Amino acid sequence: MDHNSLINPKRFLTNFYEKIKSYPGGPKAFFKARDNKKDLEFWAVSVVLIGLNQVTNKSWWIQTPKDDPPDAFSVSYKIENESNSVIEEYVPIEVVFVPKFIRKQNWDSLLPDEQNIFNFLNEKKFNSKSYEQGTHLIVYFNIKLEKFDLEKLSNMISEKNPKLAEIWLISSIDPFAENILIEKTFPERLQTIIKLSDCLLKDIDAVTK
Repeated sequence: MDHNSLINPKRFLTNFYEKIKSYPGGPKAFFKARDNKKDLEFWAVSVVLIGLNQVTNKSWWIQTPKDDPPDAFSVSYKIENESNSVIEEYVPIEVVFVPKFIRKQNWDSLLPDEQNIFNFLNEKKFNSKSYEQGTHLIVYFNIKLEKFDLEKLSNMISEKNPKLAEIWLISSIDPFAENILIEKTFPERLQTIIKLSDCLLKDIDAVTK
């Protein structure tokens, strides 16, 4: 993929769902396979950017960076009224996957709860890395977000005040679920639901069946 090319999130998702419907073991196996990490990162980025389209009234595109980190850039354009010039807005994006069981040395496997998720993010992302200014973090779960006290998690992250511009949460249990919940959890909370049928450039049945 050319790092200079801009990717339409809806185009990526349309191709993504056409690809995974014939994956050996089915779509759920695709979401669990470690070899598909980059595709899943771009799946999460695409869905969140479509959510951003809804809440910011901007059109966002994906760009692949030359080097990792970051995992991706989101790009938007606006017209400067006074000069009539085009202003580019680049946002670095990092993606992290929260495992179904959180493992730590000398610990048993832990089912994620708010404290364990915060500890995981604190160790893996907040304390161990430095980020470009303006970086957004997307946190992907293979567990329904509704299972967690998201306000409590948001408060814990806010108290930490990590050096990130925004943190978004996204989950997918059923890859073909019609409704995908995403939540902005830092620096303030915002929720939106993305309809899968609104994410695709083709009729949903043509892509998923």
